[in-house]
Amino acid sequence: MIVLDGLEEVFDTYETFIIDLWGVVHDGVDLFPGVLKTLKKLKDLKRTVLLLSNSPRRKEPLMKQLKGLGLPSSLYTDLYSSGEDAYQTLRKQGRGKVCFPVPSSGFSDLLKDSGAQVTDDLEKADCLFNTGLGSLHLSRFETLLQKSYQLKLPMICVNPDISVVSGGKVIFCAGALAERYEQLGGIVSYHGKPYKDIYQHLWKTYNCFDKERALALGDALTTDILGANRFGVSSVLVLSGLEGRALGLSPGGFVDKERLYRHCQNKGVMPTYLLHEMVW
Repeated sequence: MIVLDGLEEVFDTYETFIIDLWGVVHDGVDLFPGVLKTLKKLKDLKRTVLLLSNSPRRKEPLMKQLKGLGLPSSLYTDLYSSGEDAYQTLRKQGRGKVCFPVPSSGFSDLLKDSGAQVTDDLEKADCLFNTGLGSLHLSRFETLLQKSYQLKLPMICVNPDISVVSGGKVIFCAGALAERYEQLGGIVSYHGKPYKDIYQHLWKTYNCFDKERALALGDALTTDILGANRFGVSSVLVLSGLEGRALGLSPGGFVDKERLYRHCQNKGVMPTYLLHEMVW
C-alpha cells in the first residue's frame, strides 16, 4: 500500500474516479471536511466522478440527500446505487414477481412502478426483497428467515453492506440479514459492491472507460476495495469509515501501517493506496 496525503498526488494518473458515499463522502449526518474542495478540484481538472453507493435507495432520493448535506450535483458526473440497480433489474426481469419486503417500510420507492407486486403474506411471495433491518436487531428476523428457507424463497439483497458508521454509531444493513440467510442455506442474489455487475453498468454507460486510468475510493475492504480489485481498477482505502473505526482511529489520527497491513491480510483484500480521509 502506498500512503497518500491527498488525491493531488495521483490525480494525473487517473481520469475516472469511482467514489463511495457513506464513510467517504459523508458519515450519514455530515459531509467530511475535505470533500467539497476535492470534488471541485476534480471538476476543474475535467475528471469523471462517478458516485457509487450500496444504498438501498434510488438515484433521485440520494441526490436530494446529498444536496441537503451541501453537495450539489454539479460536482459529480453521475450517481448510481445498489437500490437503483435493483429497481432497474426488476423493471427488466421482474414483471409480475411477487415480493415480500423486509422490512415492510423499506420498499416504497424501489418497487413502485417496477412491475413487481408486493405481498405481506409470505406464502404468496416469490422472493424476499431485503432492504435492511430498519431499527430492529438481526435476531428479530430469525423466525421469518427460517420460514422463508422452508418455503425455498430466494432473497434479493439490495445492499450487500454488513454495516455502516452513522454519526459515530454502527448500524447493521441488509448484508447482515443476507449473510444469516445464507448460513441457513438460503439463496441470495446481490445488487451492489463488490459484485461486478454494478461496475459493468458504469463501465458501459461511460463509454468503456480505460480501467487502467480509473481509481475507486471506499471505506470498506470487503465491498469497495474487493469490488475494485475484481473489476480490475486501482483502489484507495479511506479510513474515515468502517475500517478506520475497526482499527480505532480518530479522524486524522496516526495509523500503524503494519497493523493495517495485517488487518487487510486477515480480510484477504489489499488496496492500492491508503488515505486517512478524502482530501486534496
